[in-house]
Amino acid sequence: MWTRKTLKANAKKTLKKNFRVIFYAYIINTLISMGVRSFQDIIQKNGIFGFELIEFAFLGLFFMMFFSFFLSFPIQIGMCRLVMEARQNNNPGIGTLFWAFKKGRYWPVMTTMLRYYLHIFIGILLFFIPGIITYYSYRYVPYILAENPKIKVDRVLRLSKEMTRGEKFKIFKLDISFIGWFLIIITITVLGQYLFKNTYFVYSFIFLLPYFHSTLVELYAFVRERSIENNIINAEELTGFDNYEPYNINDEA
Repeated sequence: MWTRKTLKANAKKTLKKNFRVIFYAYIINTLISMGVRSFQDIIQKNGIFGFELIEFAFLGLFFMMFFSFFLSFPIQIGMCRLVMEARQNNNPGIGTLFWAFKKGRYWPVMTTMLRYYLHIFIGILLFFIPGIITYYSYRYVPYILAENPKIKVDRVLRLSKEMTRGEKFKIFKLDISFIGWFLIIITITVLGQYLFKNTYFVYSFIFLLPYFHSTLVELYAFVRERSIENNIINAEELTGFDNYEPYNINDEA
């Protein structure tokens, strides 16, 4: 049985060893996002290739969609892989952020992530609550892909649903336990925009994300091992971390 307190304590152990590389990876990810945003602003304000805004207004939206589909999805998986390797003390390099771009990984990742977000989108369209349930049902999809991107799409989705069965609300409470930190970030962002007229304060969340993400990886570590022991997962399917043993998480709930 896992507890929020133990997961967070273990996450701090990971950060103590590898905070720098995780933090730098988030900085790079943020810089890429800022670059895309700046390019979009240029297109919307000035047009491109001598054409007026009205003729190329769709380019900003298209560029953001291109970034989301073809860049951010693999980077998201690469970030999961990096934090997971950091948790294993495998001394990951910054290049791990782009792990999913390598041959044989990119298109399987793209296919699964598109299905992943499509399911969430459909759930949200049905109603808010079904959307939340769908989101937590597929919570482990990125982490499964970070171990083995070649697993079939339907199998990845089914594995995540089995791994989250009976624990969605508990995972939700884990997320909510970070609300105090996120409120601090929101306050910094609002004050930064009000006092300095600078919207880039919104990126201050990168100081919290390493801690948040490391905690989620701790949860995945426990659920992964438990699922293998309960024959929910075939150990041969998740070969990315053969020595992926959780820290001591046998505290009472």
